[in-house]
Amino acid sequence: MTLRKRTFRVIAAAAAMTMLALGAPAAAAGIHPGKVSLPISSWGNGPHQVVSITMSTTQEFSAPTKVNAGWVTFRVGSADTDYHGFEVVRPNPGHTIDDILNDLQMGLGVDPAQEALGARQLVRDGTLMGGVVPSVYAPMEATLPLTPGTYYMFDFAEFDQATPVNVHTLRVVGHMNWAGMPAFDSVVGMYMNAQDMPAFAAPTDFSSTGTFLVYGQGDELHEAVFRATKPGVTDQYISEFYTALDTGQPLPGPSPWTDIQHGFNAMSPGQFAVFHLDLPPGQYALACYVPSDETGLPHAHMGMHQMVTLH
Repeated sequence: MTLRKRTFRVIAAAAAMTMLALGAPAAAAGIHPGKVSLPISSWGNGPHQVVSITMSTTQEFSAPTKVNAGWVTFRVGSADTDYHGFEVVRPNPGHTIDDILNDLQMGLGVDPAQEALGARQLVRDGTLMGGVVPSVYAPMEATLPLTPGTYYMFDFAEFDQATPVNVHTLRVVGHMNWAGMPAFDSVVGMYMNAQDMPAFAAPTDFSSTGTFLVYGQGDELHEAVFRATKPGVTDQYISEFYTALDTGQPLPGPSPWTDIQHGFNAMSPGQFAVFHLDLPPGQYALACYVPSDETGLPHAHMGMHQMVTLH
């Protein structure tokens, strides 16, 4: 299901506008709870804070310990070609960062049953605000609405290592200011469809330096990452490749990929953010590699991928 590309300036045209008015098809499909509600009546063009972070395998990233409540832009680049996943999380009431780390350790493992359990518990234990899977090509930006409280930041790449995950504490102080949300030129929805399968509601055409609103709707975690493909690759080929990989059957041909994924990191249901791309133009698959909370399979292996062009 494709969402028409539309251009929005973040000035409230109508206070009653919701995600459904932006064209998301999910509500019409009888999805699970987790409806997104955007405070459009208070959008504005005010300033937002910018935090610059560089991810590296050889050196732990540095980050501030305090920001003001409101829209905070995390501008994240990578010093190497290894996978990194910058993430901002907040424990849910009655839970701790240790609960979240334990859930992620299970969810990023190799046992499908444990991965599914970790995904289920993570929705209960914490709220993933989103983040950046960076690239050496250029920094990219995730602008997140942070209300007052204590948040934590870390690199997904540090899980399943011999050493503990480095966790950075971020205190968000003051009164929430909803003004200052960046403008965006397209919308990416992540949801569970009528068949209870993970899916995108997104354009097939993006600016390689464009900005999009991203939201998670339903009852599962999702991400929206872009993975460069070889010429001629189709969604059908990716599905056949992953099916063969998961079932131990002969592969239909070579890997569809020319690179690892880059883009918007994992987000809890009911959350939203604004993401600014900066990747080389070309053919990509928009994909989600978050594990299913039922099977433990990555969502992309279940069909949550969509061929797109960055121009």
